[in-house]
Amino acid sequence: ISYNSYSQNIDSLVDFNSLASIYIQAQKGSKPLWSGTGFFLQVKNTLYLITNNHVVGGKYHTDEFKRDNKNDLIKDTLPDILKIRLYDKKLGSFKFETLGLEDAKANLLYTKIYEDENNSNSLLDVVAIPIKGMNNIIFKGNINGYGSTTIGNIPLYNSQQLFVIGYPQNTDNFYPIWKSGTIASEPNFMSVGSSTFYIDATTRKGMSGSPVVFRDNKISDPKGGIRFLSGITTILIGIYSAQNFNSELGVVTRIETIYNKLYSVSN
Repeated sequence: ISYNSYSQNIDSLVDFNSLASIYIQAQKGSKPLWSGTGFFLQVKNTLYLITNNHVVGGKYHTDEFKRDNKNDLIKDTLPDILKIRLYDKKLGSFKFETLGLEDAKANLLYTKIYEDENNSNSLLDVVAIPIKGMNNIIFKGNINGYGSTTIGNIPLYNSQQLFVIGYPQNTDNFYPIWKSGTIASEPNFMSVGSSTFYIDATTRKGMSGSPVVFRDNKISDPKGGIRFLSGITTILIGIYSAQNFNSELGVVTRIETIYNKLYSVSN
């Protein structure tokens, strides 16, 4: 797709929620390693980039490598920075910003998210990177003004349609792709220690870390009743991670768990 008119303002042409999905390139120095997706989330006074643990080369990535290759990963093949693409206000215009993953003493610059903070084996495929010194971000970030007042307002149920908004590899589209899918497992087990559920969606590599959203003009409650909204509304449900290409099932981690963890550590 060619964007010939750079004078056009994106607000009049690009969906507000597409701008919330951020293209990520993981690099070792100047060497690109792989791509992924992320999104911004405001918690109290802190802005975070949310993406997958495996996108930043964390435990999920290293464990997968060991399973597939039967040996340990060489540290030099892991990323030390992320390049994130931020859209300018004009159509087709953007800039890349760099986020470090470790400081000079090799301390991680991102927060890991656990299902249970007291159980190191409950690591989720999610990290949160605090954003500092990037005052010119176009902050469309937390979808539909996501914040504490919208947590838990959408009943979730099997067969419900959701959308994954991200950047599949080997596509020419400049803005993100919206992939639809339906909830394929019980989504309401947070109270018993499970913040993930399966979604039946045909996604591709590169969409790891994508925001997963509800988008409709009405909310259906499986216990009965329909609540009509003032128009088409998009609400953040969670983050997309693993895709099993044989079963065409992906994993969604609910945003409530991520938000609550960050709320406890944010200013």
